[in-house]
Amino acid sequence: MSTTQEVLDAIFKNNECPLPSGETVKLHKVSVRTLKPVIDLISKVLEDLKGSGGATNLDIEGSPEVILKLISNHYDDVVALIPLLAGLTKEQVYDLDPADSIALINAIVLLNQDFFTKTVLPALGLAKAVRAQAAN
Repeated sequence: MSTTQEVLDAIFKNNECPLPSGETVKLHKVSVRTLKPVIDLISKVLEDLKGSGGATNLDIEGSPEVILKLISNHYDDVVALIPLLAGLTKEQVYDLDPADSIALINAIVLLNQDFFTKTVLPALGLAKAVRAQAAN
């Protein structure tokens, strides 16, 4: 079992994601090729959160119905994006264990967090709301 620091080192130093199953997947940062689908997905998710009362409360951990709705509404978009942001084919993504897919999505977001927080959110005008939520 990898420690948190080992996982973070793999993500940030090697652009790799160690999966719970023991496999390691190569990660890619957002590029011009992936920019539009990534921003489209983020916009859709944020719109869903806004409709669920999540625009001012970005902590959706205690809301299983919101999480299930997000998964249902955006499953196809996420499955289409993973091969662009990780070294997997679409068929390999479909065959992932759910725990591996969650770890992989988390690693992709971590690797690209500066892009999301310093570029996408300000562009969508949400940086202020995120900072206010983080302060609470």
